[in-house]
Order: sequence, then C-alpha cells, then structure tokens
Amino acid sequence: MLFSIIIPAYNAQETIRKCLDSILKQNFSDFEVIIVNDCSFDKTKEIVNQYNVKQIVLKKNLGPAGARNIGIKKAQGEIMVFIDSDVTFRDKDALSQLAKIFKEKKEIKGIIMIKDKVPLNKGLTPLYLAYYKYFLWNLPGDFQTSFTTERSAVKKYIFNKVGYFDEKYKKADVEDFEFGYRMEKENYKIYIARNILVGHHFETFKQLTKKTLKRSWQWIRLFMKRKKFDSVYSTKERGIKTLIGATILPFLIFSIFIPYVFYFSFLMFVIYLFYNLGFYKFLFKERKIHLILPFIILDLYFCFLTGLGAGLSVSFYHFRKR
Repeated sequence: MLFSIIIPAYNAQETIRKCLDSILKQNFSDFEVIIVNDCSFDKTKEIVNQYNVKQIVLKKNLGPAGARNIGIKKAQGEIMVFIDSDVTFRDKDALSQLAKIFKEKKEIKGIIMIKDKVPLNKGLTPLYLAYYKYFLWNLPGDFQTSFTTERSAVKKYIFNKVGYFDEKYKKADVEDFEFGYRMEKENYKIYIARNILVGHHFETFKQLTKKTLKRSWQWIRLFMKRKKFDSVYSTKERGIKTLIGATILPFLIFSIFIPYVFYFSFLMFVIYLFYNLGFYKFLFKERKIHLILPFIILDLYFCFLTGLGAGLSVSFYHFRKR
C-alpha cells in the first residue's frame, strides 16, 4: 500500500522543516512525499531541497486546492495523504495506523486525523483553538460528513468518482468541506481516527479574525445549498451556540441606549454557557479552569465574527438574486 503524502507549501520556511522531519521519522516506509511549492518567495524551496522528497515548483500561485490537485495528478500512490506545511505527525506510527485502518476497514474511503490539544506555537488564541478543536473532534461519532485537508487521507480513485478539489477557492477556505460533501453524496465513508494525532501551528488572534470572517462567508453558502450540519465538529448544537453567542455583543451595545435589552443579552449569555458546558467540563478535567474565562471572551468574539461574516454573505447573496 503506497501512500503519496501531498503538502502544498506557500512561504512555509518557518514550519516546513518540522513537518518533513515528522514524516521521515515514521516507522512506515512505503510512501512518497510530494511538496507542491505554490510560488513561495521565501526560503521554502531551498529548505525542501535538503530532503529526499519530490518538489514541484509552480510558476503561478494556484492556492491550496489547485496545488493539491497538481500533487494528486503526479502521485503514484493508492492512498493520498494530505497534511499542511504547518502540521506534524505527533507519533512515529501515524502512517502505520493509517495503513492498518484502510486494511481492516474496507468500507472506509477517507480518514481524518485529529489535532493534538497542545499547539506547536505559543499564545492564548492558539491554545484556545487547540483545546476547543480537540474537544469538538472527540464528541461522539465515528464518521464525518465533511473533509479536512490539514490532516487526512483518501483513496486516490475517489477523485475519479467525485472530482478534484474545486479551484474556485483560491485560499484555504472551504474547498475541503465541499469535497467531503461530494463524497457523502456518493455514500463514501470518512472515518475519524482519534488515535492518530497531529501537531499544528494554529492561527494567531489577527490571523483568526481574518480567517473567521472569510470562512464563515464561504461556509454559509455551502450550508444554504446543503441545508444540514455535519455529524461531528460543525454540528447543529455548535451552530446554535455560535448563533446565540453572535447576538450577545450587539445586544450589550444596544443596552447602552435601551437598558432593558441588557436582560435579554444576559439570558442569551446563560443559554450560551449551557451549550458550552461540555467544553468547560473538559477544561476542568484537564485542570485548565483558569482558561475558562479568557476562552469565553475569545469564543464570544469569534462567534460574533462568524455571525457577521455569515450574515453579510446571506444578505449579499439575496441582494444579487434580486
């Protein structure tokens, strides 16, 4: 079983070395590594050249979707393994575990690994993202209805069945979600391998602010077309929590001018806390009680941005239809 590990890289000089080191330390040897250098102008090319891997240097920036498609077409493997240039395999048996799952579970067409709760970079926002995403991906459910190219694997022939990543998404947007929905439509199962962990350099506060606005703008379009949530991660419960959280800041502002609105915002906050109880219990078990308050503040801020991005996207969509 040959794995083709495909890594799109754009100005990845700060992280690509750790990524490649984690791959080459694997106790599984039946793989090839394909770096698709998406017109980097830093030292990514020089660093990658120090490793015994294949590097494809693009003459035009295509974005992650296009870069991965190039890698897939050049790949020799039966299984496409996708990780990002800022991701590392935590354990040396990650690829062995992937191979074992594909061999033992013949019905599985794709696998999603999960991110470790310990981020590779420092800061409150990366820490919040690491713990929250780890919690979400460990909620009940063995299969996912969307896909994520940060840390995943899929059988190559699937691309001949459902098509490649949609290159209209020029940045790291929702091209992987959309691909997963095409897999779901064809009843191809995507398994969540919670025993395989990856490390990740999470977004900073500034990076996540920009990403949240853009991704919520794109994701709501997919949701409107599909009209349902995912089985894990982007669930209905998380959607309700986010919607409620998004209303709290505006209502607090309105309460300055209309005092009784404060009571409504307080009620929304109580409901928001209720929907987050599982996460707070998880932090309590992890002995991270001191992080609950700063995480609440961060989460409310990003709930507001998600609601803002989604709201603007829906409004713009209906405006254009008129």
